[in-house]
Amino acid sequence: MKNWLIGALFLSAVPVGAVAQSCAFAPEILAAADRILEVRPQMPRILQTWNGADAVYFKLKYEGLETENGLMLIERIASELNRQPHRFEWMTEAYVIAKLGVDEELS
Repeated sequence: MKNWLIGALFLSAVPVGAVAQSCAFAPEILAAADRILEVRPQMPRILQTWNGADAVYFKLKYEGLETENGLMLIERIASELNRQPHRFEWMTEAYVIAKLGVDEELS
């Protein structure tokens, strides 16, 4: 099974952005994600990749960004790396499926 499909299942289990309304800890999660993205450039390269992807995931899940803004966030964080890891490709595919559906991703 492709990794993006697994990601889509996690992202779409609850509608993207709806989690923020139902999670009492959403403000703290978003604050932590923002802090990680802020200090990320000072981290060792491997941590930049892993922590950056995790922070982006939390922002996508809890902030309820519009599809275009979410994709721009993924692209911005991924572009700051020397090489783009597969995690960001999978996250992009999963996010599009979660927001627009399978038919849109496959077309």
